[in-house]
Amino acid sequence: MQNIYKSTQGLDKRAIEKYGLSEEILMENAASSLHALISELTHRQSVITIVCGGGDNGGDGYALARKLSGDFRVKIFVAKEPKSKMCQLQSQRTEELSIERVKKILPCDVLIDCLFGSGFVGEMLGDIKKLVSDMNQMGRIKIACDIPSGIDIDGNIPNVAFRADYTLSMGALKIGLFSDVAKDYVGEVRVGDLGVARKHYELPSNTFLLEKSDMRLPHRKTNNVHKGNFGHLCVYVGEKSGAGFLSALAGLSFGSGLVSVMGKGASASQYIELMSTQEIPENASAFALGMGLGAEMCELERGDKKQQKKAQEGREQGLLSDLHDGGISMLEKMLEKAPCVLDADIFYSPKIHDILNKYSRLILTPHPKEFLSLYKLCGFDGLDMEEFLCNKIDILREFSSRYPHVVVLKGANTLIAQDSQIYINPFGPPALAKGGSGDVLAGMIAALLAQGYDMLDASISASLAHAFAARIETTSYALTPVQLIDNLKRL
Repeated sequence: MQNIYKSTQGLDKRAIEKYGLSEEILMENAASSLHALISELTHRQSVITIVCGGGDNGGDGYALARKLSGDFRVKIFVAKEPKSKMCQLQSQRTEELSIERVKKILPCDVLIDCLFGSGFVGEMLGDIKKLVSDMNQMGRIKIACDIPSGIDIDGNIPNVAFRADYTLSMGALKIGLFSDVAKDYVGEVRVGDLGVARKHYELPSNTFLLEKSDMRLPHRKTNNVHKGNFGHLCVYVGEKSGAGFLSALAGLSFGSGLVSVMGKGASASQYIELMSTQEIPENASAFALGMGLGAEMCELERGDKKQQKKAQEGREQGLLSDLHDGGISMLEKMLEKAPCVLDADIFYSPKIHDILNKYSRLILTPHPKEFLSLYKLCGFDGLDMEEFLCNKIDILREFSSRYPHVVVLKGANTLIAQDSQIYINPFGPPALAKGGSGDVLAGMIAALLAQGYDMLDASISASLAHAFAARIETTSYALTPVQLIDNLKRL
């Protein structure tokens, strides 16, 4: 996994002070990194148009023009007159070389966005808004320097943004590149070398970009084994039984040695691979519940009639003092026995706040709407969806700092949080935008829990496997949850 930062200004300052690098040296190395990328992507004498703003991002563009001049046909479009000291210096150097400056952007081989970078705030207005729209139409290959112009530091796009094929993030990765909305604008993200190795340039971070190498699949490496060596997953199947069965089948396909289904919907199982039960299995090593639960949430919280009667008898006899208000509920029994993945309908239950405070071995897998309900029921100030989506990482971090559980927040980029640390999975394709995909993920995470993974490792590995199994599908629209489960064997 790689470190991600909200801003790298502090890292730049540290590189200057600690390693004796100057602001000019950093800019020269940024331009060299852009030069190397362009040389990789296109041939010599290609037409390169560089759109320069008035700040240091523009300065990178002018320095790049100087380095490209001679090997490529370079044109500079001055979107804003040089304002920062370094931008003025680099602009003057290009004037000494008589590099062509153009008044209009025309179709070209490569178009470089050095307009705003990570310094963008507010909205684009008037001519600049039109300029960015034109930029999106002109380059055969489009490259953003640091961050596509129009995307702010948090990854929000107020109105229009540059749509890059490649983004070269200078020095280190930035959070703004990994918001859901930015995913359609950043293209392939790479890190530009500023003249010092990343391990020396970077400092410890609380946000990380996951890589495929972080996925730990449940491969069986020992021959002398039996089903009991790989855990027993129990999935509660709610009234909308299809969701629970998808989770159970995913758990079975992702390595769990045994999978039981319980609940009202479990009796309707047509899957011979799954064991149906009405009692919590004694050897259950993980649970998954909440998907398709619907109105049964109330029954889980209350306990069944048999439990209520037993509790009443206990109170009358002065025994069973640990039972309360209708007896120990089915839900409590599960949560006390083994780690549990909570999903979907459970996040609308008023009991969720008490559950999170009382139990520790929980993984929560909400989508944004479910998270908003969870957030409100846990006593945080209410949010509307727009506010949440604009500040998703900060809000999730705040929630994670209060509760010890792992949260897997589904979205275009899945966010995994624990103890204020955020792990970003950028690999999910649009094919996963299909009912049932989340149920499959819940079952996969629970299967790894059942096999002894810790909560964070189970969440990270299952999330990555979920994404890469989906990427096996060649179309963006045809993937079904059953096919997604079947693809797990091809990882």
